[in-house]
Amino acid sequence: MDAATLVEIMAETPFQPLQLRLSDGRSHVVRHPEQAIISNRVVYVVTPRAGDPRIAENVAHVSLDHIVEVTPALTSS
Repeated sequence: MDAATLVEIMAETPFQPLQLRLSDGRSHVVRHPEQAIISNRVVYVVTPRAGDPRIAENVAHVSLDHIVEVTPALTSS
């Protein structure tokens, strides 16, 4: 996937939570557009801390080359 395509997907309104599926079988959920920072080669996916979403619990560095599919995320929480 290229950065421009992911930026377009993230800019759709209204925003719907997304799941980024990777070539190794892992996936990352983006529940809000501010939880993803997209650069030319990497997307940084921030998982906010439970109870205080202003603090990051985890930041995943995902190579855009390894994103094989972007699908709607199942929202159970």
